[in-house]
Amino acid sequence: MKTSLAPSTRRKHLSALDRLYDSVQRQRGSDSLDRLIAEVDADALEDCLVGFLAQLRNEAAVTNVDTTSTWTCGVSFVSDMLRFFWNLRRSRVQNGSQAAQDRHPVPAART
Repeated sequence: MKTSLAPSTRRKHLSALDRLYDSVQRQRGSDSLDRLIAEVDADALEDCLVGFLAQLRNEAAVTNVDTTSTWTCGVSFVSDMLRFFWNLRRSRVQNGSQAAQDRHPVPAART
């Protein structure tokens, strides 16, 4: 989350994330969202997000309150975390490849 956000905006984002975590916990058990993101379990994440969207739509229908920002914040968080883990894994693979090359350098061609 951006640190430059105004306190009220930060509270709204954190509230939306709390709601997402609560929704996933009700659907799959405790600590599930973090685990699903870390394991990049796309099918389970999709199921959880669909459940979260259904919850928000039902609440909006009953309360007549727009929940779009809550949904957007939740989806953005999951997308950002998946992107972070993807980049981290890619970096580790690239660093692992470099480390292997450092251990077993290819001799330079003689001319």
